[in-house]
Amino acid sequence: MECDEALRLMNEIFHQAMGEPLSNLHQDIFRCAWENRTYEEMELGYSPSHIREEGSKLFRVLGQKLSQPVNKRNFRAVLSNYAHHYCVGNSSSCRTDTLWIPRDPEFAQLDTLIDRGTKIILIHGEGGLGKTRLVRKYLERRSFTKTLIFQMGSDPEHLTSAKSLVSDWLSKIFGDKAGRDFMLNLMQLRVRLSDPQQFVGILIDDLDTALDGDSRFVPDCRDYVQLLETLSDPDIKAVTFLVSRTRLHEERLELDALAVEGLPLTAWQDYFQRSQLTAHTPALTEMWQTWAGNALAMRILATKIQQDLGGDVATAWQDGNRDLLHSGELQRLVARHFDDLHRIAPEAYRLLCRLGAYRYQEISHVPREGVECLLWDVANLQRHPLILQCLRDRSLLECRDNGKFWLHPMMRMEARRRLREDRSSWEMTHRKLAEFWLNSMTHVDRVEDALQILEAYYHYLEVSDYDKACDVLITLRPSRWGGQLQLGWLFYRFGEVQKISEAIHRIAPHLLNDTRLGLLFNLCGYIHRVAGDLTNAIEVHQRAHYIAKHNRSEDLKLSSLLNLGLCLMELWHIETALMLFRQTYHLAEQLQSEGYRLYSACCLAYLYACQDQPDAARSQLAGIDFTAPDRSASMMGRGYSRLFLAHTYRHLQEYNQALQAYQQTIRYAEEQEFSQIRAKGFHGLAQIYRMQGNLTLAREYHFKAISLLTAIGAKCDLAKAYAQLALTCQQMEDWEQAERYYQQARQMFSDIPAPRRVSWVDQLLGRSPRSSTVREGGHRVNSANSEETVDLGIDFNFGSI
Repeated sequence: MECDEALRLMNEIFHQAMGEPLSNLHQDIFRCAWENRTYEEMELGYSPSHIREEGSKLFRVLGQKLSQPVNKRNFRAVLSNYAHHYCVGNSSSCRTDTLWIPRDPEFAQLDTLIDRGTKIILIHGEGGLGKTRLVRKYLERRSFTKTLIFQMGSDPEHLTSAKSLVSDWLSKIFGDKAGRDFMLNLMQLRVRLSDPQQFVGILIDDLDTALDGDSRFVPDCRDYVQLLETLSDPDIKAVTFLVSRTRLHEERLELDALAVEGLPLTAWQDYFQRSQLTAHTPALTEMWQTWAGNALAMRILATKIQQDLGGDVATAWQDGNRDLLHSGELQRLVARHFDDLHRIAPEAYRLLCRLGAYRYQEISHVPREGVECLLWDVANLQRHPLILQCLRDRSLLECRDNGKFWLHPMMRMEARRRLREDRSSWEMTHRKLAEFWLNSMTHVDRVEDALQILEAYYHYLEVSDYDKACDVLITLRPSRWGGQLQLGWLFYRFGEVQKISEAIHRIAPHLLNDTRLGLLFNLCGYIHRVAGDLTNAIEVHQRAHYIAKHNRSEDLKLSSLLNLGLCLMELWHIETALMLFRQTYHLAEQLQSEGYRLYSACCLAYLYACQDQPDAARSQLAGIDFTAPDRSASMMGRGYSRLFLAHTYRHLQEYNQALQAYQQTIRYAEEQEFSQIRAKGFHGLAQIYRMQGNLTLAREYHFKAISLLTAIGAKCDLAKAYAQLALTCQQMEDWEQAERYYQQARQMFSDIPAPRRVSWVDQLLGRSPRSSTVREGGHRVNSANSEETVDLGIDFNFGSI
């Protein structure tokens, strides 16, 4: 048995047991385990302990499904034996999905399109034809090394942007730290999908939700055009399937379309027979013709006849129910199905409508507890399983045998429409669901845990409770990094920058100017600064500072002053940055906040060294103590404090101490998973090695830094890294590369815009000599006068503290 064949079989077994296909991580673990590699040898972008945990889960599910002990040592033999005894067909795989009707002609058409190089395929047709199931089955059967599945959702009010989607893929699928710049993220995605060793299958479902009446993307979703242009690149090793009820008309996109039609009569006969109904009757043929073979209609009709009409197909078609069964509109049939349930089982009806409030997007299934929490008005707990079973028996609620539930998109649309009609029930349902998600996760170890908590934010958003939505983002939670972090910062740590940025911007206009909004502005400003959007970063940090003064929040005042100083330092407004760091330092002393005192002291020492004031820098260093305990010190703040300490030693030409400080910083960054700090540590090492004459090693560390900074989209740091690499290439007399990297650095600083940094790049490379000198980069270079003022349209007069 070959690995790909075994993986397909494992995927079908896992899908049946868990209600979803294998994740990309599980597929990678399976392949590595098939090659007899240990968990420690699996370099998959996760820690060995996490890989071991997920591998154990994989084999545990297999063992439970096959009712025998399965582990990493025997799973190959177990699968081979299972395939030999229980699997049928030439594919050596089991038909585990009883709802699946083979679609061999469509599969053949898809094969033809892919073999001729098609990159984007639109699967379209009316609702209920089984378009999504068709693509999911195709993804399982074809040899894709990875699958990326995204459901747009059926609610136009809360669509996920392409920016957020690409960020998700980079962080969760490829293990990269996604940045905030969409174009940089698209470039990184193109690189990932160009790997010749892989073949990626991508499904974007419910696309029509994002289309307007002309079948073009609505204004809020225009970024999908850029994403699809990237996915249509002939050099990438991926195929994208778009599932929609309507055609897509975007002139800039090249794609092929496959129109899905209804199932053949034989498929309906087979399904009715499996449902223990008479299959070969003229009545069934008439039904099939009336509904043009629609798969969802087939299931609803079979359930209706079996549950309510005595189980006789011919009688049901001839009696007074003929009008009900004869309607040619699927949505009307679904609505009547709801009406029947309302009359027969009102408790089940209320539950079904409430289930329409779930989003079924990032988290596509709901656990049993998430269903039962909606039965708050059914006091008798023994009735809960009976109510769920009623929905399942009538094919209204999808479920797998491990207790994962979801609604068919057309069922969800009708459920959501009816729930909206009762405003009190609408609000109560969303509040109950928000409480469920918040209580379901006490410790955040993975991005999936954070996404689960974020669902509560969306439910509060539905009822316009912006204060509660804000609380979801700023409440402190235990995490795998130790201590407690706000959910917003946890998303930043997981690389989900776009998602949290969008969440903040949606609620910020509706919040009062209290400290909670200030905390959101702090995070938002940090994200802007990393992305190189320094004007907006300064603006939101100023707003946080105003809120801090208005509400007399000293902690918020400290953080806003420090962050403003960091922004001005990036712009190379040294005097203003020094003023802000001095204010931070003195306020931290007054408040006995060791973390902020330490951070601002390291920043001051660094800038004094840059200004050729070694005595002032050493004086500042004398008061720095990393051993002093302080609850106010964040893990990120301690990492950056160490980094600026190393920078200071480098500028003072104390290279041994600088090397030691950089190495300590890099180790700390690796332990805490701070990619940006680690990259900046590599950047500092590269400069020291260049100053020591080891140009080859310097260039190696330049490239290490640039690789990490590109992945997270840290524009300012990336521009500085390119400038320093240009200088190293210049000293190696590689003039062509030096010019290339010089132009890249200069252009990036121009785009930010940071005019003083543009001048700094010119002076660093000896392109624009000036009389005054400021040291930045470990050697003396000409610079603009530090007293020179540049009008940025920003007020830096913060008054006394």
